Amino acid sequence: MSADYDNRYAPEPLAARLQLKLDRLSEWHALDVHCVNCRHAGYIAATKLRRCYPGHMKIVDMAHRFKCTKCHSRGCVEWTLVKQKR
Repeated sequence: MSADYDNRYAPEPLAARLQLKLDRLSEWHALDVHCVNCRHAGYIAATKLRRCYPGHMKIVDMAHRFKCTKCHSRGCVEWTLVKQKR
């Protein structure tokens, strides 16, 4: 799965990440998400997020709702914005 995403994309400064809203993401963006508890990692495409959450919602506000598919803990995630390879 990691071959589909460009991890070299420079993360945005913290202040910009805190204000980043879902409707500002392009179709080639994704979130690189890591569970703090079990270290499970995965990607969530921006298009999938748009189907589940309203566009005006900030990503930091929805991150506490993310649930790890391995250990099933909720809200224990770290995320980084990445671009899908085109």
